[in-house]
Amino acid sequence: MDERLWNACTESAALLDYVATFASASQLRWMACGFVRRHWPLLRFVRQQNAIRFAERWAAGQANGEDGPALLESLQLDAINAPMFETHLFQAAVDVLQESALEAARLCRERMIQHAAQEAAYETPPGSNESRYIQQARVAESHGQCDVVREIIANPFRPLSLQRHWLRHQDGAAAHLLLLIRSEQRFTDLAILADALEDAGCSEQALLEHLRQPQGHLGGCWALEALHALL
Repeated sequence: MDERLWNACTESAALLDYVATFASASQLRWMACGFVRRHWPLLRFVRQQNAIRFAERWAAGQANGEDGPALLESLQLDAINAPMFETHLFQAAVDVLQESALEAARLCRERMIQHAAQEAAYETPPGSNESRYIQQARVAESHGQCDVVREIIANPFRPLSLQRHWLRHQDGAAAHLLLLIRSEQRFTDLAILADALEDAGCSEQALLEHLRQPQGHLGGCWALEALHALL
């Protein structure tokens, strides 16, 4: 892997295998959540949504993984009785709670690939090449999953130099905003955080540019987590 491949990779299995060699358990769990979060509107049942939210709190260090078995037991029952075209979505809600964060990420990645393929097969117009539609759906899903990995893991070929005093400037304005955004996932305010950091003297362009991206942010965003580690 080099920087060119890091930026261009669209094979989520390969990218996940690469980052698994150095990513933390929290980062891997955030990825598992992110793979499913991409399809949040399709999670129609409260227990599915609660599983993702619980796993996100677990990744953030705000929940104990030992508290998950009761939720997991209910979800496993749901998955057995899931509607035909929602099987993979229900199973992903189970998989996100796997004890091993790496296993959770790998299983959720594959579940959502399978769901995309199943959906494409169902929606293929009569008389069309079904296998082509399925392959296109798998490729598109994998591409999106790579964006999730790069949302959680900063470019490993461009080390960052972050300064704690950026967060203390003006009575800790950036720090207060950081905590609010991170706890409530208020990603629409990330550009405001970038402005506050820049006012405090931050010139780390990779950080500022990432925060100012209008879309694609998820819980576990590498920029937020890197800044939070400075507090």
